[in-house]
Amino acid sequence: LMLGSMGLSGNTLCVFMFLASADGEVEHFLQLLCSNDVAIPVGCSVRTLILNKRGGIELSCTVIREAQNRWASFFQPLLQEVRLKF
Repeated sequence: LMLGSMGLSGNTLCVFMFLASADGEVEHFLQLLCSNDVAIPVGCSVRTLILNKRGGIELSCTVIREAQNRWASFFQPLLQEVRLKF
């Protein structure tokens, strides 16, 4: 097997996002987007996947419950491209 050319590139970006609401809207929104249960106690965190409407994975993140109706999310969307030519 002879490999003619190969390329791999990656780009990582770190993002913090804060979500808050007057009632339970944010928790309901996160429950729709996340693969894991985000109804966690204040001060706790959970690793989860953010899913698209077809259930496909968009990104991996950590969700932190800072208060009853306030969450912080830290995520690293990873853009990877792989090209192989034989």
